[in-house]
Amino acid sequence: MKFQLLLFVLVFLCGCKSESIEQSSKGNYTLNLKTTVRYSIDSQTSPYYLRHQYLPEEEKLIISNTNKNDKSLIELDLVSQKLRRLANTKVEGGDNTLGNGHFYYHNKDTIFFLGPYNQTLYFTTDSGEIYDQIKFRDANPDLELGQVHLLMGTNSGIFDNKELTFVVFPRNLNSRNMKMAVNDPLFGRINIASRKLSALPLKYELDYVQPVRYPGHLTPIVTSSAEKGIVFTFPTSDKVYWYKNGKLESKEFKSDYFEKYIHMNDYERIMNFHIEAFQNKKLLYNPKQKRYFMFISLGVPLVDPDSGSLNDMHSKPFVILVLDESLDKISEHRFEASTYNLGCSFISNDALYLSLNNPNNDNFDEDAFQYEVYEYAKISD
Repeated sequence: MKFQLLLFVLVFLCGCKSESIEQSSKGNYTLNLKTTVRYSIDSQTSPYYLRHQYLPEEEKLIISNTNKNDKSLIELDLVSQKLRRLANTKVEGGDNTLGNGHFYYHNKDTIFFLGPYNQTLYFTTDSGEIYDQIKFRDANPDLELGQVHLLMGTNSGIFDNKELTFVVFPRNLNSRNMKMAVNDPLFGRINIASRKLSALPLKYELDYVQPVRYPGHLTPIVTSSAEKGIVFTFPTSDKVYWYKNGKLESKEFKSDYFEKYIHMNDYERIMNFHIEAFQNKKLLYNPKQKRYFMFISLGVPLVDPDSGSLNDMHSKPFVILVLDESLDKISEHRFEASTYNLGCSFISNDALYLSLNNPNNDNFDEDAFQYEVYEYAKISD
């Protein structure tokens, strides 16, 4: 199906800043608002998405449509400014394997879909044709894994040298007993050529897990780079880890906007935790600038003290920490609540796209993908 595209561009003077962004006093870099863009979508396309993948060589964004009646992939071409619908993924088995959005786009002839529950990797084309599959229980009968996910803090999996790396959730994800998760692997890897499955020697026993009571708050947030290999953190960790050539290293970081992360000690307050706690939500890497962008949502009271209404996930302000190629913090930027959607935001070769598809945003439009486009630049002397 073809989309009709309507693009409105508001161009701002170089160096202009959004009123909803606050620059930390530390650092010599800033985020300059350059443009606001709007792409019209049809009635079968949801304005919200979580699972997506940016293709740097083609300058395209692949989006997993979350409309319950249409589970296709959508291609957003940032150069031609056109949208088109790719594979209309069929429901496969009882767990909606191809409709769950766990995909990795290699090229138009090979798109991988991963079933979290049936643990099968499907090979498809951009027309939706399934032409091969690997069942994990056949690839390695001795390896028992929890749920397997190509969703890595909204990034897709990591594909390198014919190997696809994915996140593995703890086998007892809903357990109150943290000790049941510590020996489970963080990552799995499947070699597409040899069809061999393995687990990386990284487990949930990292020192981060000790104060956490609920395994569901452990799942890693991941990106990758040629220099550092697999780079990851956890929702309430003040460390960033990297794993390359069999070696694991880490480095601490700190926000200017809060003192420390809050670890959940009361199982009954899980719902409150997602609103009140500071949480790492997203980790993106720009290979052109060799910069890492870490999104951290800031905690707010469950009940708004002024209105008395309940806050939700869209009511939380957030900060973006920018880390250099050595994973040292070089700047930090705070954004106001009820304006952006972190799940729909992404980074291109040249810019940071912050989604405006937040239902609390006064200018929210369910008929479009809308973004503020930021340039990351050094502050002039």
